[in-house]
Amino acid sequence: MKGNNLDLKSMLEKDGLIKTNIKKEATYRINFCREETKKAIPKLIKKLPEGVVLDEERVENLTRVFPLQYLSMFEQFSK
Repeated sequence: MKGNNLDLKSMLEKDGLIKTNIKKEATYRINFCREETKKAIPKLIKKLPEGVVLDEERVENLTRVFPLQYLSMFEQFSK
């Protein structure tokens, strides 16, 4: 955003949430990298609670929610 001279606040509603149209477009575009995200998940997850295994199903679930989690990070920065 800095390279494009965009202000983070222009992406947000008054309540601090990302505008719906931006969230949909960003999620769509982030999912272009779905396979690379899936490969990166095991490298990003270093410590799991005892007894929790990072199996294929868990990696798939984390890959699926990654775009929304990533976008929520921007919402947290705005608050």
